[in-house]
Amino acid sequence: MKVVLWKILDFMTAEYIRQIVEILPSDSPYFQSGVSGQLHPFDISSPVDRLDLALSDPQFGGNLVKAYAASGLPLPTDIEESVLLRAYNFLLNPNARDLNMALAFQIVLPESMAQRDLLRPLLICRDISLRRVAELCSLNPEVVSIFETLFWNCLDRKQERPYIARICQRSGLAGATGAERDRDDLGSQLLRIAFHDGRANFVLVAAGVVTAPQEKLPTNKLYDQIIRGTFASAAVGLAAGSVSKSSNPALELALRIIAARKKQKMTDQKVSKLPGLGESLISSFNEVVPSCESADQSEFPDVLPPPPNQKT
Repeated sequence: MKVVLWKILDFMTAEYIRQIVEILPSDSPYFQSGVSGQLHPFDISSPVDRLDLALSDPQFGGNLVKAYAASGLPLPTDIEESVLLRAYNFLLNPNARDLNMALAFQIVLPESMAQRDLLRPLLICRDISLRRVAELCSLNPEVVSIFETLFWNCLDRKQERPYIARICQRSGLAGATGAERDRDDLGSQLLRIAFHDGRANFVLVAAGVVTAPQEKLPTNKLYDQIIRGTFASAAVGLAAGSVSKSSNPALELALRIIAARKKQKMTDQKVSKLPGLGESLISSFNEVVPSCESADQSEFPDVLPPPPNQKT
């Protein structure tokens, strides 16, 4: 009896990935193509390892359809999710009239780096909807949904902090070409801000994106939002060792704000020892930006941990 797989939501979910992996044979083109890119030992004959591979792959949907299209094999007949079928057909016939699919694939091209570097961190923020992300990136909401399903599986898994940390770091280093894709580049900084803080406004300010406020705020609150975003961007860059104007453009403004505040505080005080640059910035950052909830304090690792075994 045929078992039809259904994806209820408008984005890829971990449960749907599990369902697909269960019906894929061990010699599936997806697993064959995935072995070479693994940082950790991978046993293609192990159902646990196959599931780990799929669940740790933020581009599971895209890699699945690309592997089958490249091999010339049809997708398993049990897979009837429209986005996967559309993507598979698009790869077989790129001239097919599926504009939104074409636009989603265009986002992953090297020339779309600036758009992709903003889209990915916004999608992992906890306070913004997919439709709002689409508006900020000047994209059709369906294009963003397709991109998430195929190339950036995160909406269903924002609470899985080790997974989000892993895909953020992996994406920040992917396709590195010298200093152009160093961990201090803007795309990596935006991912780190989104991971640590989870608020879209911080990402937008760090990216230099100016948006109209959704509600009219008093001038002092608007000023406070700008300062928060500036300090968030500068602190993340400084933590990564980025101090130049080109790699950490927010640092100069943050230091001016710190200097003005310290001058005001020192009016009636004598300071025997001034703190260092990093201490000053982090201290002022902590004063301005409230601590996140304890559940969100996972560290962004310097070394990728092996994916934990998942129960099938």
